[in-house]
Amino acid sequence: MQILSVIVIIGVLVFVHELGHFLAAKWLKVPVKIFSIGFPLGNLPPLVKFNWGETECQLNILPLGGFCAFIDDEKDGERDPNDQKFLNNRKVWERFVVISGGVVFNFIFAIIVAVIMFFSLGIPEGREFTDGVVVLDIKGSSPAEKAGIKPLDTIVSVDNIPLNFEYDLNQAMNSIIQSKPDAKNADITYLAANGERVEKNVKLNADKTIGVNAEEVRGILVTQIIPAGPGEKAGIEKNDIITKIGDQNFIGVRNPEGMMKKVLADHTSAKPIDIQILRQGVTKTYSAVPDADAKLGVGIEYIKGLQIKNNDKAIDKALLPVNSIILEANKSPLYDISSVMKLLIAKHKDGTPANVMVKRQGADIPLSIVPDNTGVMGVQIQSAIKEIRRAPNSFFEPFKASFTFIANTCVLLTEALFRMFTGHMSLNEVGGPIMVV
Repeated sequence: MQILSVIVIIGVLVFVHELGHFLAAKWLKVPVKIFSIGFPLGNLPPLVKFNWGETECQLNILPLGGFCAFIDDEKDGERDPNDQKFLNNRKVWERFVVISGGVVFNFIFAIIVAVIMFFSLGIPEGREFTDGVVVLDIKGSSPAEKAGIKPLDTIVSVDNIPLNFEYDLNQAMNSIIQSKPDAKNADITYLAANGERVEKNVKLNADKTIGVNAEEVRGILVTQIIPAGPGEKAGIEKNDIITKIGDQNFIGVRNPEGMMKKVLADHTSAKPIDIQILRQGVTKTYSAVPDADAKLGVGIEYIKGLQIKNNDKAIDKALLPVNSIILEANKSPLYDISSVMKLLIAKHKDGTPANVMVKRQGADIPLSIVPDNTGVMGVQIQSAIKEIRRAPNSFFEPFKASFTFIANTCVLLTEALFRMFTGHMSLNEVGGPIMVV
């Protein structure tokens, strides 16, 4: 089912892209010989084909892309340099319009989809972290399927250990590291002082720890600063971590972004509000006056990790700088309860059954699961995170939200690609907070 969904999504995106090339060519009266979704395989004929004017429309067997074929693609015969039916004989700006038509149509399509999404689903107001782990998909004939787990089940406990949003991060980190008894090293990912996510392979002490004293930190990471916005005017900088706003901190808060927005919205206009931030291990307080839309003019991202306060017992002190914030251990995010569940299930790779409690349509269902000899039960999971949305305040708000969403997505993708090509991001980070256990 997943493969079919991916094929359909790729097919729609390819169709929109090639339609952009096609309509641009039609507008300029450049003949299009073939309009194809999918690529042909050898000498196999198209699955579907029909003629539309001078164009043969095709649906081919390989769903990996598509193409528009022009007269220029014919290898036989001579070409009249003055014949305007050939794309290469057209002016530079005309060729540019045809070539860029696909990208332009993809962008327009993205805006249309985003507007429809925000009109129908509402405007995002943050995320609510709930207890448990949601099952997204199940591998056929896996231990999970045999035990009776179904997609969209929420696993709430393993061996009577609750999978709660609130848990000890230090204990979680040590459990992740010590889940490999023979390991002498651990991969630690932390947020450096400059905001960069850094991954280091560090040596373990005799007690199978990394030898640091760390305290839990949770709050809102400032990912960007809007020039001349309230945040910048107040002195807030990119990579600051907002730990308190007004009288509210983020301890126990399950909808952190929403809480921050509500505090700002409830704040009396034109009066400053105190904002406590953590910057390179130092706590500071600034006063900011939110704008007319009750915003600070900063990009935000919830963060939950362990701040290194002391590294005296670490073997690799230079690799674990004080005040950096540990986010992952051995590729497992500390903030994600999925990591804890993965460890609990892996303990039963010896063939003993794991007692799993799932919630299905409001009912608690106990199941017994024996994972395979690698400690995997064959499910794709994600922490139970609910997106909070509200109805648009005006007709134009979804349009504004769409442009903001697409602009932010473009920035994030550009930054991610840059980090990947410069070696600062591993491919493991691309998949997001979804894992298979």
